[in-house]
Amino acid sequence: GSLDLTSYSSTINAELSTLERECIALHRQAAPDTAILREELDAADDILAGLQEMLLGFQADLSGLSGDIRQLQDQSRSLAVQVDNRREAEEGLRLFLERIVIPPNMAECICRGEVDEIFLECVKDLEEKFAYVQMTEHDLDDPACNDPGFTASAGIP
Repeated sequence: GSLDLTSYSSTINAELSTLERECIALHRQAAPDTAILREELDAADDILAGLQEMLLGFQADLSGLSGDIRQLQDQSRSLAVQVDNRREAEEGLRLFLERIVIPPNMAECICRGEVDEIFLECVKDLEEKFAYVQMTEHDLDDPACNDPGFTASAGIP
């Protein structure tokens, strides 16, 4: 029995030595290909690192653009409110001026015209304008109007 184990052990050792030499030979034979593969992997890593850096730059640029877009949207909303406010003020001012301005033909009729029906109509219109101006001035002086932003244009109908 022990002879068989010794013989078996010698055979195994011989086979292991043969396999080891074959493995080393295969490794030496594949070494140039392994080195090329390693260089290609390193190059691919460098390319991926560059791409990652470029993408991070794009992400930062997009974040900046997103902030700029939000700022422009806020400015646009603010300008839209200003335009609406100006339109409302313009309309109010137009209505106010229509009620207080004396047209040239009315002034001409009252100052130089004959006293007739047209003259009386013009005087009546002038009295209405005067009454409206007095009412508007009274509203401005009214202590019940406690709005500090109240101005002459605020009382426009």
